[in-house]
Amino acid sequence: MKVLGLVGSGRKDGNTNHLIETILEGARSSGHTTKKIHLSEMTILPIGDCTVCWKIGYCQIEDDFNPLMQEVLFHDCVIFGTPVYWLGPSAQMKTFLDRWVCKINLEGDSFRNKMRGKKCLIATPHQDEKLTGAEYLFSIMERTFEYMEMAYLGKIQTVAWRRSEVSRDKTAQKYAFELGGRLSELQYIRRATGAVTFNFSNQTDAPKQSGA
Repeated sequence: MKVLGLVGSGRKDGNTNHLIETILEGARSSGHTTKKIHLSEMTILPIGDCTVCWKIGYCQIEDDFNPLMQEVLFHDCVIFGTPVYWLGPSAQMKTFLDRWVCKINLEGDSFRNKMRGKKCLIATPHQDEKLTGAEYLFSIMERTFEYMEMAYLGKIQTVAWRRSEVSRDKTAQKYAFELGGRLSELQYIRRATGAVTFNFSNQTDAPKQSGA
């Protein structure tokens, strides 16, 4: 498979990036090709007045959204990596997802047909030791995947908000690598359901795994 990692953090070398990169390393170990894109390096503008675009028949916003969507459509599996900001995804990730409305409004079922069955994962570091801080983030992302009829392969969350915590967390790295390596096993899933989940409350806890 062709696997794309989207880093939705403003820190280019932060915890989200380390989590995504480790998953991609695991994917490469299983023979998949990978690519990583930092959303902070792209210009993705917020939605303006959609009625104007409906009248002219195309999106009038000129930025990096369409080239980024071409990358998403080209790859078989997309890893959505984002820290938790104010209970939800980062501004970079949320703005990108918001712009999917433009594709739906202008392309309708054609866009959903292109996204249907595309594999996806969520990777998020945050600071809530109880591992409940990402619940709303997961709800937003998972309902998006369900609406688009994407194949939701799973998620990984870890408590990490100080700089480079993930890069020092051997347990999180181990299971992020395993999640990437299991893409071969999970690649035939066709419906939107979380297949494997790894949760880490700190560096010494054993991972809480659900699914298979």
